Amino acid sequence: PIERVEVSTDGGGTWAEAKLLGEGAPMAWRLWEFNWKTPADGKRALMARATDKRGRIQPMERDADRRSYRISHVHPNEVVVRALR
Repeated sequence: PIERVEVSTDGGGTWAEAKLLGEGAPMAWRLWEFNWKTPADGKRALMARATDKRGRIQPMERDADRRSYRISHVHPNEVVVRALR
């Protein structure tokens, strides 16, 4: 089961712990939430990584041995932050 989720708001430079929701289960997704105070306007790369009960951290790069199971690694998601005016 997933024991920890961390979020990076700067493309992997720093990581902060997210709040886990509900109960974890083996080989299953885990709901979580993260409150983020956005900085100044601009592009940001958000990333999340999981750590399981054994202490294994989700890899940063795709494992070529995964073949058709392509997304088991951390995947950056670019967002654009703009203040409401």
